[in-house]
Amino acid sequence: MILSAIPKGLVLALSFFGFTRAYPSGAPVIACQNGIPQHGLAQPQSGRAPYEILVDENGHNHMVEIALRGLNREVFRGFLLRVVSVASGKVLGSLELDPSQSLKGQIIDCASTEDAATHINRSDKDEVKLIWNAPQGFDGQVKVVSTVVQNHQNFWTNVESAPFNVGHSGANDNSNSQVALWPSLSLTCVASAIGHYLF
Repeated sequence: MILSAIPKGLVLALSFFGFTRAYPSGAPVIACQNGIPQHGLAQPQSGRAPYEILVDENGHNHMVEIALRGLNREVFRGFLLRVVSVASGKVLGSLELDPSQSLKGQIIDCASTEDAATHINRSDKDEVKLIWNAPQGFDGQVKVVSTVVQNHQNFWTNVESAPFNVGHSGANDNSNSQVALWPSLSLTCVASAIGHYLF
């Protein structure tokens, strides 16, 4: 058998290479299931991520501005961001890119149409801005959840914003988690080793 003539170490290396899939232009839809990049044997980091998600209702309870950014300008290369119900974990609403962000990200379909955002290239980013549109008639608490990829081996899953209220629940005071962000934005308050590939 031809395979028997190949050193075991080489077989293992080739197997790992074949198993490791690269997605420099955005996360594959399969990653929507658990937010884990398809990086072969790489596992999520367990420590605190050097990233955060900032959100601002900006007076419009059903249209929320979102910023994913690095702490102390820490850069990232890839991301997969969704907004979910705190009660059910279900992905809700639709996302759109801030007009200035077309070279950083793209909107994709995970559970439904345009309900997730991901990177469009593997360039370094220190911030990505988006707008979330709540589903019509929804009333409850939601949060932004993201996987953030620093490099091929280092990534964090379930990086989250502070929960915030939508609908009639939005009448509750969320000001205890608000700060200030990009032009006229207040925030409430996400993850270069082997190779340079993402997702």
